[in-house]
Amino acid sequence: MSVFRNKQRGGVWSFDFILAGQRYRGACIDRRTGNRASNRTEALQLEILEKAAARQAQALNRSAARGDSYTIAQAAAAWLGRKSGRTASHVDNARLYVAEILAFFGAATPIGEIRDDQVEAYRRHATTRPLRVWAGGPGQRPAVDRPDLWRSTDRIRSARTANNYLKALRGIFAIAERVRDPVTRSPILDRAIEVRLHKVARRMPAPMADAELDKRLAVAPPWTIEAAELARLFGLRQREALQLERRHIDHDRRCIRFAAGDTKSGNQEQAFGGAAGWQLLRRLDKQAQARGQARLVTWPGPTHWRAFLAGQAVPTSAWRPLASIRRSWRTTATAAGIEAPARFHDVRARYITEVAKVNQAAAKDAARHQDAATTDLYIRLADSEIRDAVAAAVDRRPSTRRSARS
Repeated sequence: MSVFRNKQRGGVWSFDFILAGQRYRGACIDRRTGNRASNRTEALQLEILEKAAARQAQALNRSAARGDSYTIAQAAAAWLGRKSGRTASHVDNARLYVAEILAFFGAATPIGEIRDDQVEAYRRHATTRPLRVWAGGPGQRPAVDRPDLWRSTDRIRSARTANNYLKALRGIFAIAERVRDPVTRSPILDRAIEVRLHKVARRMPAPMADAELDKRLAVAPPWTIEAAELARLFGLRQREALQLERRHIDHDRRCIRFAAGDTKSGNQEQAFGGAAGWQLLRRLDKQAQARGQARLVTWPGPTHWRAFLAGQAVPTSAWRPLASIRRSWRTTATAAGIEAPARFHDVRARYITEVAKVNQAAAKDAARHQDAATTDLYIRLADSEIRDAVAAAVDRRPSTRRSARS
């Protein structure tokens, strides 16, 4: 059997098989629901689906007998096949990108017939589409085949969002560039197709000042406080904090341990939070157990949250996971009177910066980055720290008047 459960990786059921010389591995996740296999039988069933998807992608890739018959849909299927083993949300987003690309170019269009002006037309198209939001309710995964569960807003996609679609198109063309005609062994594309990304302002992480975080948490609801504390003490991203479950707690090492299928990188990772972080994990673990929830951060739902904040009892069945805290995070800035509010991600930047102050070499692993250059972008001082450092430096220098007299 090629499914296994590695207790050292959080006990997540995973698959690992080789098909036609290509290796496929990852967590056993139902792509429709985002749920992980809870037992061996479910894991085997999900592995069968993964193998079927891999066979389909390979068959589509082989079916192009000639370059003029290799379609963009075949290249897209091969590109999606390489997403196997990534998180469910990553795969779902990739499917959304592909669905729009195929609708624009036509799934049956030979990829060698796509012209540069068509690519440029799609580049413009990607930035003129209205931003859509998921309206299918909390706890559900975005569904490409359910357009009725998406709601268009009056906002247009940002250049950064449009670039996600363009990067997918780049990946599809990159797949096609490596495919060769089985008869002539020549590449099916006689030229490289350029997909230009839109220029976007680089968002530099800016560590949140402790004073701002204190003001926000003083007016935030408990679930927002819990997510922010997980980010402050463990350097978690917002999505990681909200999706953290009891199974992620490593009681032996007193840390958070993510399995390969739970991480952005696709690798096993661990996050440490010191004594204060471990105390927080223990409290949230007991709280989740009392509420009958797997998630550590939960809220009482739209019906009971006001009553809960008023100190009233809430039924255990009311507690549920959170999809996002963006609205409550914005509200804390308004309630606290913060004129230039920082992003939630800047709480993580504060964590990385503080670790770097103690041990620069440990910052990359603490941040769980693949590249040290990415970590370097996070290591910055807050404005108040820069102001105090400059003031201290100026005070040590001789005054202008003394310099003039001398």
